[in-house]
Amino acid sequence: MQNQPAILQDLTVDFLRQHYPFDLLATPELQTLAQSCSLEFFPKDTPILAQGGNPAQSLFVIQKGSVRMSVLSENDEEIIIDMRSEGEHFGLTSMMRGTVTQMNVAAVEDTICYLFPKPLVAQMMRGNVEFAEAILQASAQRYLEKALTEIRQGDVRPSGERMLFTLPVRALLNRELVSCAGDCTIQQVAIKMRDLRISSMVIVDAHGVGIGIVTDRDLRSRVIAEGMDALTPVAAIMVSPVISIDQDDLAFEALLKMLNMGIHHLLVVEQGKAVGVITSTDLMLLQGQSPLLVAKGVNQQNSVEDLSVSLQRANQIIPLMFKEGAHPSSIGRVIAEINDRVTQKLLTLAEREFGAPPLPYCWIVLGSEGRKEQTFKTDQDNALIYADPADDAQAQAAREYFARFAEWMGDALEKCGYPRCPGDYMARNPKWCQPARVWHNYFIRWISEPEPQQALYTTIFFDLRAVGPATELAIALQDDVFRRAKGQNIFLAHLARVAIGHTPPLGFFRNFVIEKSGPHKHTFNLKERGSGPIVDLVRVTALEHGIRETNTIERLHALADTGAMPREQAEELEHTYEFLMLMRLRHQMDLVSRNDKPDNFLNPDKITAMDRTTLREAFQTVARLQADISERFMLSRLA
Repeated sequence: MQNQPAILQDLTVDFLRQHYPFDLLATPELQTLAQSCSLEFFPKDTPILAQGGNPAQSLFVIQKGSVRMSVLSENDEEIIIDMRSEGEHFGLTSMMRGTVTQMNVAAVEDTICYLFPKPLVAQMMRGNVEFAEAILQASAQRYLEKALTEIRQGDVRPSGERMLFTLPVRALLNRELVSCAGDCTIQQVAIKMRDLRISSMVIVDAHGVGIGIVTDRDLRSRVIAEGMDALTPVAAIMVSPVISIDQDDLAFEALLKMLNMGIHHLLVVEQGKAVGVITSTDLMLLQGQSPLLVAKGVNQQNSVEDLSVSLQRANQIIPLMFKEGAHPSSIGRVIAEINDRVTQKLLTLAEREFGAPPLPYCWIVLGSEGRKEQTFKTDQDNALIYADPADDAQAQAAREYFARFAEWMGDALEKCGYPRCPGDYMARNPKWCQPARVWHNYFIRWISEPEPQQALYTTIFFDLRAVGPATELAIALQDDVFRRAKGQNIFLAHLARVAIGHTPPLGFFRNFVIEKSGPHKHTFNLKERGSGPIVDLVRVTALEHGIRETNTIERLHALADTGAMPREQAEELEHTYEFLMLMRLRHQMDLVSRNDKPDNFLNPDKITAMDRTTLREAFQTVARLQADISERFMLSRLA
């Protein structure tokens, strides 16, 4: 746009100012760009950059239109990598590295691009560190998103199969809604269900809103077994309110609702109106080893031995969900639901073994299970809270009962495939099987009198989650913890120091730092030095702002929603965390497939170049966040 009228240069400045990361530049910098750029038109389907071609000499910023970025496979098939539109840029990596172009870029429609020459862009990046980091990070984020997709699609099922984690619920509806009004008789409903060969009937109001549901099981248990008059209005036996799901939600969400609620029918709605029903059978048909089948198997067992047998196929769920495109966070939620079912069944069996407890109690899970981020079965991390005894006699009875109870539970979990915790963070340890007042005192001391070593081993307790039965005990404890932790800067600083204790395995020249000897030679710990620090950093930020969620992704969403963290940063961390977890999960599945024990030690020489590049960017993100936390809490001054 050299020698062009000033008004066109002003328009360029205004355009750049509206688009990230150019909005980070000062007006004089924007004016310099505007004075030195050119404006080029690319008709629809025109190639702009070619895979394997000369490096780009300019940074392209789309002023109008859109482009398609793709690569050719070994079979000369076009694989679309990305689509970019107004305000987005491309060509940066090729331009800065001076290497051949890695992908094809073509105009999807008539497209106009600003072209900013390489020397000027390099000058801007040297002179404005914030802009340099932002534009490089924007490109890195594209790498992360691409890598997430590539890893999930590297071993996917044939496209013709229906996918639990990609299908919307509406795709499972195979018949129109069958419904009736609440004043229809039970007999009329039963006849209609028989004739149409359906297992449920939705009861709707005059506006088509589902107000209840009747299943064939209800007809057996509430009508026939009770000898109810068949001419009774069906509203008398319907289950209300009816559990529903929006038709645009993923089938995975339906699965979670059924697991959570222990139901087999789910009403599907569109803008509040009933449009159909899906059943557990519909979901089971999507996959051979359904989590619903495993959960059903857990519910049907009445001994520890039978429960252990029914869980043998549980680990088969993880590879299946991974291949179907599930994010690690989704896999963790499903596995947590199954683990909760196992624990709840064992609690029932324990009460049958020892009789009714002398006081209400709550079994809690900690660490990754508390965050619903567990995948393959790992060590037990649990504890037990029971109500405060009224007197010494009741206290003695409670101690004796819950000691036996917790010991039995630990053995039973071990038989079901959950190993003992090497650190002894288990309810069978008397220290972690205490009345509510003791637990409150624990947290009061940890928060008000923090110590470095104490902060290190107590972090998992700030991820506690109640499994049952008296969940109000855990909720009351959490309420007290969140109230006390907010604003306790010294305590938070100790947790922050834990969060920066393990730095990403990157050297000065961005090379990977690996173990030089020992059983894990040529590897680094991907959890300890990658995903783990993100968990720790997000935890301390959540506690700092009184966020109640314990799951890392949910914490990030809450931090962004409340304005406690910039949404762009939260989304960057979410992508980075999901990528690191995907790498861990894929590595662990490779080990399991060879009948080895899953671990977190990754050899960077055994992954693709794309994965290595993306890992470096992910570790850079972790390092930047650790630096920010260290500065914000002034950790260099912490004794």
